Amino acid sequence: MTRSVLVALLPKILRSESCRPRDLARLKDEYKLGRTLASPAVVTQLDLATFNGRPALEIEDFGGIPIEQLVGAQSRNDGACSVPCR
Repeated sequence: MTRSVLVALLPKILRSESCRPRDLARLKDEYKLGRTLASPAVVTQLDLATFNGRPALEIEDFGGIPIEQLVGAQSRNDGACSVPCR
């Protein structure tokens, strides 16, 4: 019996108009490196794919807060931006 597991993912997509060979190489390196790291502090790299004909890195959606929301909340408080880390 085969089971399917649904995982929320976020695509990191290269821009087609500015995609250079070194950008694609960097995306591939990021994927390879990410696959070798096993830590709860590292986002899981799921796959290299294409999205609308553009290279994309699929990463697991870890359910975090968007940086825009975090920065916006901080800037409304005191103008400083502190990003929590573990």
